[in-house]
Amino acid sequence: MLLELGPGTNPHPRTDIGIDRHHPIASPAQNATVTPWVIEPRSGAKNGALHPDGVNLVLADDTVDEVYASHFMEHVPKGQPLIDVMNEAWRVLRPGGTFTMIMPLVGYTSPHAGTPESDHIGWQPWADPTHVSHWWLPEALMYFCEGPFKPHANYGLQTWAPLGPYRPEAEASAALDALTRNPVPEMPSFWSVRSGWEGVARLVKP
Repeated sequence: MLLELGPGTNPHPRTDIGIDRHHPIASPAQNATVTPWVIEPRSGAKNGALHPDGVNLVLADDTVDEVYASHFMEHVPKGQPLIDVMNEAWRVLRPGGTFTMIMPLVGYTSPHAGTPESDHIGWQPWADPTHVSHWWLPEALMYFCEGPFKPHANYGLQTWAPLGPYRPEAEASAALDALTRNPVPEMPSFWSVRSGWEGVARLVKP
């Protein structure tokens, strides 16, 4: 099962459940920053995604194979809303399940030199008036993963498996293309940057 956050008017080809408060006709009208995630009763949902007896259904723990969010996470405010979305994705995924996210960048760390790569700070993250956060960096992802980057306080973050290595743009694009056709649950964790401005990451629930 693939659960997509913010499918909008162009959902992922394999989406089984979409959580999107702005497009209730095509998907359940549920704000993904509210927890727990539920499937609301609504006619016309694709792939029979809604609970059949007409009541709200809380998505159960450990039941989803993949969570996918393309240009959605920049619409989630930093702080507790972001933590809630990351934790809910972790909760509903089965062990070994994956969270794939794509979002615009304001800069990132070179995977080769470890230095800031900020020569391509384009208009993409800033132009959309509904963007509220620009946090995508590999180091930011590491705060949610096993490894050295951790806050010095308990903020209730669920811990993902270690963030995998940088993958070149062509490999990352091929991986995303493969996901449009078939489930690839065994695909390992990775991060990448496409065209200098689009971050791609795939996290794995331990």
